Parts: sequence; structure tokens; C-alpha cells
Amino acid sequence: DLPTGRLVEPATQKPRDALWGAFCQWLLGQGIAVTELTEAPGTNDVDAVNCVLTRYGRELYRSGRPYSHYSELVNAYSARVPKLRRLLQLAWDLAFSWKRAEPGRHHIAMPWQILLALVTTAFLWGWPRTAGVLALTWGGLLRIGEALGAKRADLMLPTDVWDTIDFAFLTIREPKTRYSAARHQSVRIDQPDILKIVTLVFRGLRPFEKLWPSSGQTLRTRFRQLCGALKLPCGWSGATPGLELASLRAGGATWLLMQNEDSELVRRRGRWLTAKIMEIYIQEVSSIQFLPSLKQETKGLIQAALEAFSDVLRKVDFFVTTGILPQAWYKLFAARMIATTWVGGTGGAAGLNVPKHRH
Repeated sequence: DLPTGRLVEPATQKPRDALWGAFCQWLLGQGIAVTELTEAPGTNDVDAVNCVLTRYGRELYRSGRPYSHYSELVNAYSARVPKLRRLLQLAWDLAFSWKRAEPGRHHIAMPWQILLALVTTAFLWGWPRTAGVLALTWGGLLRIGEALGAKRADLMLPTDVWDTIDFAFLTIREPKTRYSAARHQSVRIDQPDILKIVTLVFRGLRPFEKLWPSSGQTLRTRFRQLCGALKLPCGWSGATPGLELASLRAGGATWLLMQNEDSELVRRRGRWLTAKIMEIYIQEVSSIQFLPSLKQETKGLIQAALEAFSDVLRKVDFFVTTGILPQAWYKLFAARMIATTWVGGTGGAAGLNVPKHRH
């Protein structure tokens, strides 16, 4: 039989259940039975329901809890008492006030120069999958979870069809908007440099292999290490925003709009439902201003990595073709088997720091 109520994903329902449990415990501490809010005649008093919810919301706010704890609690209540869903305006008014009181936060759009610098560093360290996922996410305007869940069978490369096409396609298995937009979605990757990276990294995988074989936490850790090597701001430090994995999608969208000025094309490529949602990600000014705002040392490292990119890519192609394992790449690069000139006239890869655990 069909389930009752509005369907939500297990990943959404589980935290809602936890928040509802905490709310029920608070109600008991206030001497209020849960049934007074979920069953008649209590549900007939809409004002009382809104009063209890807003009172709890204010306590959450004063205790420093995130906005999502309150908004998801209201959603959890309306799911249990659907007839009051459209009568919780006072509860939602508090949520809107809470949202306005918090400072706005947008993901920094990653410029293409920084992407290629990160990819170059990842190749030097023997992290081809990391380089490939970063390039794929940026070039395909992917949500990071979509890249983490993709398999080789989902990715069609030019080499799969005898180089008769000059782009790649990635089928999205579980798109975020599958219930509100197209159930089956795909992305196109056609920037030449990005296409070279993606093809080089993933062409040799078997159909059942995941493009990213490790956990999401491992990818986040490696991303922070790569940013640290280039002296790039990463994450949030106080009120200062830095780069995050979500910066890849924002950066790819911003670059695409700056290249063709076709907002509808960008919206379709990014699979946003409306132009208004897309505008949150498009940050032309911040993307342009991000590079000049960096320290001189960071600019030098990025410039050096960009100058080395083409040569590093050729060497990695040679390593992959000849079957040299990624674990040996760093030693080969460090031994100056590649003619790369770094800032200050230093040869090889000596200008970059290497984490203790590279593999």
C-alpha cells in the first residue's frame, strides 16, 4: 500500500525524528503532553500551537542552536498534523526573523585559475582521483554529493565512442531535484582542459567502480590539504569566508556565465529550478575579486602551478599510459623528472608542501 503523508528522504527524516524527540522532551519539562499538540481537541487551538512552537524556537535561538533545528522541527510538526500545515504562520514568522538576524553566507565561487592550481598540486602528490573529482565537479556544475555517488558506468567519455564527440556526459543517479524536476538528469563537460583531466583520470576505470572510491570526509581532508599547500583560505574562519567543496559548483557556474552571458544556458547546465535560485550561486564580482585579494605568496604559488599545468598533465598521461602507480608520482616529480620552473627559480615540485599521508 502507499505510505501516508508527504514523502521525504530517509536522510531528511532521520534528523527530523531526532529534533522531534528533543522537542517532546522539552514539552514534558514544561508540563505539556505531546498529545495536546498532535491530537484533538488540542489541535483545534491553532494560536496555542503556534505559541508553543515559537516559545521553543526562541529558546533554541538563545541557546545558540542553528536555524535548521527550528525550521525542521516546524516541518516535523506539520508532517504529523498536516491539517495545520497552512496555519503555522506565526511559527514561520519567527523562522523568517531568525533567518534575517543571521549574517548571510554564500559559497565563494572558485576561479578557474585556482581549480587548475589545485589539480596540478593533486597530480604532483599522486592524487589523480582527487584531481579528477575536483575537475568534474567544477566543469559539470555538480553538487559534491552527486560526484561522490557517481560510477564509471555513469560517465561517457569521448574515448568511449572512438573520439567521435568532443564532450563528456555524466548521468546523475539520485539528483537532488528528482521529485520537483526531471527524474533523470545529466551534465555535460566540454571545457577542453577539464575534459582532458576527466578523461585522463577516469578512462581506465571499470564500469562498476566509483569515480571517488573513498569517503566524503577523505575528499574534504584532501581539499583542505591542497588549499593549505597553496596558502589558500579554506572553510570559514570567523566572518572571513574561504574556499569549500561547494565553491566548485559556484565557480563553474560563474565562469560559464562570464564566458557566454547566457543565464538560461547556465540554469539548464546547473539544473536549477529557477533563475532566482541560480543567482545565489552566480557571484561574478566575488570571483573576480578573490584572486587580487590573496597574499602575494599565494599568488606566486598559484601562478607557478598554472605554468606547470600543461607539462604536469603530459607527464601524468605518460605515467597512466605506462602503468606507473600514483604512489610513485611524487617521487618522480620530486626527482625533477619534469621540467617545471617554480617561483624563485626552484625546479621540480619543491615549492609545495606535502602532507604526511598522501595515499
